[in-house]
Parts: sequence; structure tokens; C-alpha cells
Amino acid sequence: MGGLLHEAGQDVGIAFDFKSIKTVPNTLQLHYILANLNDHQAAMQVKEAMFVAYFTQGKDLTDRHVVEAIVTNQGYEANWAANALVDDSLTANKNKGITVVPTFVINDEHNISGAQEAARWEKFILRSLSNPK
Repeated sequence: MGGLLHEAGQDVGIAFDFKSIKTVPNTLQLHYILANLNDHQAAMQVKEAMFVAYFTQGKDLTDRHVVEAIVTNQGYEANWAANALVDDSLTANKNKGITVVPTFVINDEHNISGAQEAARWEKFILRSLSNPK
């Protein structure tokens, strides 16, 4: 997966640096922060900053100070409180059998997990087009 992402990133100007990543965070708290912004544009801006910090700089998103600095640098405050929308979404996805990120669902029928090569996507898309619900 790392090789596919690194190659795809190069194609769109993203310099993934997987070697600098030392921790894999549980992102639940990060999702709470994004949901608690109560503003889609703000959440997208902060999420992008988190992605850059993690995937290109190897920042430790398990460190509250690091996360708060990222959010603050975007002009917002980190609200760590639990959020029912996040919890409800997590429960709904678990009920659908989705347990990893990313997972793509085609026609509410096929769950595809992780980064996939273009040939595999083509196979799934063609199958779903020939067998619509």
C-alpha cells in the first residue's frame, strides 16, 4: 500500500514520507475535534493540515500538544469533547462491516478496503455496472 500511495502522491505533488511516521494514532479524538468545529470548511482545512503534518512531516498525532498546535495554526481551538455524530457514524459503519480506513462501498454491496491498484478498481466498477441492484 505504501508504494502505491507514494507513487500516487508524486503524481499530485504530495511528498509522502512514511519513514518519518513513528506512531499510528487512534483517530477517534481527531474526529471529535473536526466534528466539534461545526463548520465543514473549517474541518476540511484542519483535516488537510493534519494530513500534511502526519503524512509528509511525520508529526505524532497522538501528542495533544502537536494536535493543538496544528488546530491553532489554522485559526481554531481544539475541542476534544466526545461528539454524538462521530459516535453514531462509527456505530453505523461497524454495523455495515466497515472496520478499516479507507473502505469504499460500491452499490451498498461491495466493501473495498485499503489502497488498490487501478486494475482492481476497474474490475469492481465493471462488475457493479453489469450487476446493478
